[in-house]
Amino acid sequence: EATGASNAYRWQYNGGTIATLSGLGAATFASSVSATSYQLSALNTAPASATATGITGQIRYTADYIYVCTATDTWKRTAITTW
Repeated sequence: EATGASNAYRWQYNGGTIATLSGLGAATFASSVSATSYQLSALNTAPASATATGITGQIRYTADYIYVCTATDTWKRTAITTW
């Protein structure tokens, strides 16, 4: 069942919320998401530093790096290269 109010939507199954989608397009899932591929609409802004504000599990990417927040306000990055 999908319900929505104020440009936000929530999907429920057996009385529990399984996904939400905000009016700004932010999606939250109660479990994992799998697909054969993912396509993001645009490059992100890199964190300003390794201790920039972040929530565990956030992922950002730029043309040169992928950034992963591994703990609150703790970012790690790896370079993206061609081969």
